[in-house]
Amino acid sequence: MQSVNVSKSDLVGILTKNRKAHTDEYKKALLGYREEIRERSDGIMEASCKSDADIDTDHIKEMASKLYMLPEPEDHTDDYAQAIEMLDMSVDSSVPLSHREYKQYVRDEWDWSARLLASNTFYATKAGI
Repeated sequence: MQSVNVSKSDLVGILTKNRKAHTDEYKKALLGYREEIRERSDGIMEASCKSDADIDTDHIKEMASKLYMLPEPEDHTDDYAQAIEMLDMSVDSSVPLSHREYKQYVRDEWDWSARLLASNTFYATKAGI
């Protein structure tokens, strides 16, 4: 099946639910991201506060590099908002969805889903959530 017509109101409800779940997961990931930054920053500070004879400059540079290369959690709330806004503007009571749109809007399987799951799961685990 290449496309399907769906109820606009049902689709808005599904997208709204999926957006809330995404936003909740993003907020958890932010807590873990903040904790990871704190841990890495503490390590850099600890290493740099040693006596001059004990400072391992290469170790400090490596830790700082890891801190700055830390990927941020991804927020795709706008993807959901745009779809909901477009549906709100539609005068039709049903809307056609392509196979791809159905996967994104109904099944919540976006092009970025796998990448988001990996990073947000890591950060949520750091936050102990």
